[in-house]
Amino acid sequence: MGNTNKMKSNSLNMAKGLLLILFVLSECTSIPDVGGFLAMFCLPALFMAIGSAFDTALLQNKTKFIKRCFRRIYIPFVVFALIFLFLHNLLSWIGVVSHDSIYTWAKGNQNAWSIVWNMSGFDEEMCGPFWIFRALFLGSVSYLVIYSLCKKLSYFTDEKEVRWAVVTISALLLIWQVLSGVKVTGVDGGGYRELMALFFMACGALYNIYRNELRINWIWILVLMMLLVASYLLMPAQLEMQANIFETLKLLLPTIAAFLLIDTFTSLFDDESAVKQSLRHVGSRAVYVIACIVAGLKIASMLVIAFSSAAWTELEKTNVVKIGDGFSFTDILYFIFGLGFPLLVCYIFNKLDVRYHMDFAKIVEFIVSLLKFILVTLFKFVVLLFHFIVDLAKGIASVIRDFWKASNPKDD
Repeated sequence: MGNTNKMKSNSLNMAKGLLLILFVLSECTSIPDVGGFLAMFCLPALFMAIGSAFDTALLQNKTKFIKRCFRRIYIPFVVFALIFLFLHNLLSWIGVVSHDSIYTWAKGNQNAWSIVWNMSGFDEEMCGPFWIFRALFLGSVSYLVIYSLCKKLSYFTDEKEVRWAVVTISALLLIWQVLSGVKVTGVDGGGYRELMALFFMACGALYNIYRNELRINWIWILVLMMLLVASYLLMPAQLEMQANIFETLKLLLPTIAAFLLIDTFTSLFDDESAVKQSLRHVGSRAVYVIACIVAGLKIASMLVIAFSSAAWTELEKTNVVKIGDGFSFTDILYFIFGLGFPLLVCYIFNKLDVRYHMDFAKIVEFIVSLLKFILVTLFKFVVLLFHFIVDLAKGIASVIRDFWKASNPKDD
C-alpha cells in the first residue's frame, strides 16, 4: 500500500512538472496557436494535479494541512512578492524599466501591506503569474473548509460521497459567482480564478479516489487527444480574470482531457531516469518553480533587449517578442531560461539538501526568520532610541530648570 501511494505521488509530481514545462512554453512562444493551445489547459490541469494530492489522511489533520498551505504557498509568495517589489523600484531607479512607474514610499508600503494581508499588491507587469499563489492558497483552504463541513454531516456515508459533495458545492459557488457577477470581498480580481482553482482542485481530489479504478487504454488516449484538439479548434478558451458561463464551461472538457492524458503518460514511467527525477523534482516544488519561471523569463528578456533595439522599458512585459512574429531564436532563449533557471535553482537546492539538509522550504523559512530578527532588532533599537531621547530631554530640561533657578534667585 505504501509503495502504491509513493508511485501515485511520484506520478502526480511528474504530471505537475510536465504541466509547468508546458506553462513555460505557453508563456514564451510567439506562435499564437501553440501558446493558445497550451494556455487553454495548463493552469486548470495544474490545479487538478495539485488537488489530486489531497489524500484523506492529510485532510483529516486540519492543523497540518493549514500549516502546509502557509509554509508551501503563503510564505514563499510573500517573500518572492516583496523581493520583486524591491527589484521593481531598483530597476526603475537605474532606468531599466520606466522611471514613471517607480513606487513612492506610500505606494510601496500600501503594496507591501496588500501582499501580506490579501496576497495582492504585487507588481502585475513584473510578476503577473503570481495570482496563481493566491488561487492555490485560497482554493486549498476553501477545499479544507468545505470538506470538513461535509465530513461532519451524517448524510454522506463514505469518502467518495464527501468528495462528490465538495465538487458539487464548489461548482455551485462558481456558477453563482459567474451568473450573479458578485465580487468576492478582499480578493483581487473578484475571486473568479480562485473559485476555478477550488473547483478544479476538487475535481482532482475526486479523481484521486477513482484513479486506480480507471483503465485508460490507447483507444481512450486517442479519443482524449481528439477532444483536446477539437476543443481548441471549435471552442478555444483561457482562464481569465473574469468570464461568462459559456467561457467557463468551455474550459471543462479540454482541462479534464489534458489532465487524464498527462497523468496517463506520466504513470507509464516510474523508473529512476534523470528525466523522470527532474520532472518529479520540479513538480514537488511547483510553487517555488513558478516564482523562478518569472525570474528566468525576466533574465531572458534582459538578454533579448541587450542584443536588440528594444527599449529597456519592454522588460515590464512577460515576453518582449510580439505574438504572431513566428518562431525565432528568442523563443528558444525564453524557453531555455524560463525552464532552465528553475531547474538550475532546484538542482542547487537539491544538492544543498543532500549535503547540508537545506532545501527550498528551509531557505524560505530562514529568510523569514532573518527578516523577523531584523524587524525585532529594529524595533528594539527604536525603543532604546526613544528612551534615550526621552532621558536626554529630561536631562536637558533638568539642566535648564536648574540654570533658571540659579539665574533667578528668590529674594530673602
